[in-house]
Amino acid sequence: MLFITAAWAASVTLNPGDDVASLTSALGPGDEIVFANGIYEIPATIQWSGEGTKNDPITLRANEPGRAVLEFVGESGRIAEIHNSSFITVEGLVFQGGEGWEDIRQGGLRIGNSTNITIQDCEFTQLGGTVMYLSEDNARIALTGNHIHDTHTSSMLYVGCADGTCW
Repeated sequence: MLFITAAWAASVTLNPGDDVASLTSALGPGDEIVFANGIYEIPATIQWSGEGTKNDPITLRANEPGRAVLEFVGESGRIAEIHNSSFITVEGLVFQGGEGWEDIRQGGLRIGNSTNITIQDCEFTQLGGTVMYLSEDNARIALTGNHIHDTHTSSMLYVGCADGTCW
């Protein structure tokens, strides 16, 4: 008997006010998450993980580059983390600290234990914490065309781990 399984890739469009954390928590090969224009208030760190493939990568992108803003409104932390993942592309999103960002250690994006991750044409602004933090074992991370501005008391890019165990 022959069994054929279909690959079900989802294409989902999010709108401001949607529960971004819930709607982007389970990502699979070929999934595409499109963020409509507007400001998405992020109260706690979003966890993105998934195993895309070379032929079916996972994509999280702005409908129009620079017009979908992930604004962190929590007390401290970072906007998003990508962990234990492969073949994920994040494109055209704005990672922005919220009110009082000058006094709060809000960070942008952390990538850990992941491979084949591309962050392109994103904007990182008003962050008082580390803008991009690449920790643990990572391989083939591409950062292209990103714009980092209006940050303070933070590292723009932190690669590695404090005790050296990730090397």
